[in-house]
Amino acid sequence: MRARFAFLVGAAVVIAVASGSARAQDLGGPQWRPPVEQPKAAPKLTKPPTIKQAVEPLYPAGAMDARVSADVTMQVDIGADGKVTKVVVTKPAGQGFDEAAHDAVMQYLFTPAEIDDKPSAIRIEYTLHFVPKQAPPEAPDGGAADAAVEEAPPPPPPPPPDVIVAVGRLREKGTRDPLPGAEVAVVVRTAEGVEKPAMVVGGTDADGRFEVKGQPGLGLRVIVTEPRHEPCIRDLAPGEQIIFAAAGVTDGALLRGVRFFGDGCRTHTLAMTFASRQVRFVDTVHMFREPGNRGVRLY
Repeated sequence: MRARFAFLVGAAVVIAVASGSARAQDLGGPQWRPPVEQPKAAPKLTKPPTIKQAVEPLYPAGAMDARVSADVTMQVDIGADGKVTKVVVTKPAGQGFDEAAHDAVMQYLFTPAEIDDKPSAIRIEYTLHFVPKQAPPEAPDGGAADAAVEEAPPPPPPPPPDVIVAVGRLREKGTRDPLPGAEVAVVVRTAEGVEKPAMVVGGTDADGRFEVKGQPGLGLRVIVTEPRHEPCIRDLAPGEQIIFAAAGVTDGALLRGVRFFGDGCRTHTLAMTFASRQVRFVDTVHMFREPGNRGVRLY
């Protein structure tokens, strides 16, 4: 039955081909050709092996005493698991270096090589360099100097991280519109009263708001500059009691500016304290001719 079936199939194929050939000649169509097989791409090393764990070779005793160095080149077979399966010395050095290099490299562990992105076995060439170690010089007093060496002091601790020490908002006088893009600089006053040079720390956002980061407990002078307006300068006192204090220089929506009269002037000051959670408005009268005679009204 199998021979007959094969024969019948073969006859059907012959008929089909003959019929198709006749139609092709009648219509003038292209002749059928079998597909051409494309050659397979050669294997590609996509990841070379690297040493994951090395073993210190035993230095030949005679060579160590004679301070002899040597290089031993080997052919190393590495399995797909990264373990060394075979070591053959191709460039020997003699004097016991070849055996020491062979025994050491046989204990090496590599990261597996990858061929076409798959872990695979590989053969590499590897050279092990033998260099005698330098013995540390002996102290003139037979090592007593080592006992006298004191340990270096530990490094100082890092400075504490900066925290937000002030926040604010810059708005245009009169319209009270926020002023974005203004430059914010600070002058830091140390506990000893020394002022450091001004340093730009940021700018105002789209709503005119800004924040200042630094070390708590230090006095600050905050300078906010916007090209179309006069600079806004505020002094902030250190400590936990005072959060913000400001005095009016010119009239504004919140504070009136300095008002002169006769032999004195009148100022408005606003102070916010942390401990009491209060906002204090201070209306002060200053007398120039009589410094001790002044009136202060608190609200």
